[in-house]
Amino acid sequence: MVRIGVGQYTSMAVNNISSTIYQHLNEMTVGDNVTWSQNGFQRFIYMPDNSGVQNAVFTFGQNFDLIIPKTTQPYSIYLVNNTKMIFNAGAQVDINQYYPDVVVYLSGSSSIQFISPKKLHLVMLNTNGTPANNGYGVIYNFGSASPAFTINNSSLSSWTGYDASQKNPNGDVNGQFSQLIINNSANAYLVNSDGSTTSTKILSNQSREIQTNSIAPGNIYVQYVDSNGNNIGSPKQITLPDGAYIGQFINLKSKEVAQTDMPANYMWALGNQVYSGVKKDAQSGGDSLTPNDNGDSDTGQANVAIVPVLGTNFTYKVYVYGQPETTSYEYVDKNTGKIMPSQNAGTAAPVSSNYGNIIDWTNSYYTKDGVPAGYHISTTATQPTTITVGTSNPTVQLYVEGNSQTVTPTYQTDGGQTLSPASPITISGITGQNVTIPTEPAVDNYEISYVLVNGQQVAPGATLTLSMFTSHWIAHELLPKQPLSRLMLCQTFLMLIKRRRLTRSRLINQQPLVLFKRLSLRMLWWLPKILVC
Repeated sequence: MVRIGVGQYTSMAVNNISSTIYQHLNEMTVGDNVTWSQNGFQRFIYMPDNSGVQNAVFTFGQNFDLIIPKTTQPYSIYLVNNTKMIFNAGAQVDINQYYPDVVVYLSGSSSIQFISPKKLHLVMLNTNGTPANNGYGVIYNFGSASPAFTINNSSLSSWTGYDASQKNPNGDVNGQFSQLIINNSANAYLVNSDGSTTSTKILSNQSREIQTNSIAPGNIYVQYVDSNGNNIGSPKQITLPDGAYIGQFINLKSKEVAQTDMPANYMWALGNQVYSGVKKDAQSGGDSLTPNDNGDSDTGQANVAIVPVLGTNFTYKVYVYGQPETTSYEYVDKNTGKIMPSQNAGTAAPVSSNYGNIIDWTNSYYTKDGVPAGYHISTTATQPTTITVGTSNPTVQLYVEGNSQTVTPTYQTDGGQTLSPASPITISGITGQNVTIPTEPAVDNYEISYVLVNGQQVAPGATLTLSMFTSHWIAHELLPKQPLSRLMLCQTFLMLIKRRRLTRSRLINQQPLVLFKRLSLRMLWWLPKILVC
């Protein structure tokens, strides 16, 4: 195995000494923009039948420059045993063979391919440098590969007999094609757009010299597509580098594509930000003859464009995602107008607030998960449906209505004894509705002292907003309501004293304000009774 890095320069000059690449090599990879110059060797590559190497592969990168002013033996390129040789786009190959025989010899199932070369010059000369012709041509397939020789996107001139480019620069036979192949011997065919072939005389067993001429490149466009699969604007033509050649790979992650021409408020899409279904499309607007421009293998995002031939335009889809923006929403009680925050704050929304994204307010994330406790989404109010995120987004209001509630208060004495009212009181309404705390329980001989709602003390008769709560009532004994004699009053007073209704041990546990009110009211009521005694 031999590997030559990108941008290397290799130069060798000898006199009739073997071949540069000889016999036992099974793989060779040459990077892009490499220049290889040799002179005086017998051949460039020689893989004879007895080499024992099967399935050898020789790959030359884009813009490879091969300069061979002179080889001294036949078959400057000799391939057997299913050897494959590939010259990637932009190659410039110049082989001058000073021996009157085939220049490119293919045997077995071997093949050679030129992808959109800038220049391919093969010439057969006598040892003294005069034009030679042995009747086989410069390229001959003695094997079974079909096709054995392929070249595309070129115009070609060939010289037959003993004519030469120095004497006749225009060539004897000329033609332009998208693809030309040799299947057997030296017979050439043009490949049509439907895959059928047509024989041609551009290249034949009488061609002793051939010269391709590069064709001007076509255009590359970029179509920006958002996360919903919608085109943003019209396709934009990108700038090709100086000296661009057909088949050249163009990096689409360039500043021009990813920044300068990027639509406002968008950025390059990554991962799951890329529109779904992209991989299946496989950048269908690009080169259909190769998978090299099908996009990123994971997402289908555009990464490489291929320069087309003159008269052809390739359009690549660059998928973009909106810049982060701010959106907000709140819940509004339809009946009271009260504004309430969401219950699912801090959790991930189904769709992020990025420019151009469509937020669906009918999603259960908003109509169920985020609805405040005790409420449900209103079915009678006019509700928002969707919003396309922009750069300035209003606060969205979702209307809710309170759930129906019925609260049955419980009654307890100071000592914690639960009392059973003769006629239970219930408080009914909907969440958010104002209700009044009843002033009197239906418990004989007891009066309301205070009310606890969710542990908070409120006054009897107070107005509260109904919410999700439980309550219990603290009740006290009621004095008989019928008139009493002086003796009965005194006995009642003494009985209450005995039962320690007003003793310090019962009063010190009361809250100051409650204690003050209770003492004041009771003293005003009891004072005249005490005087009677």
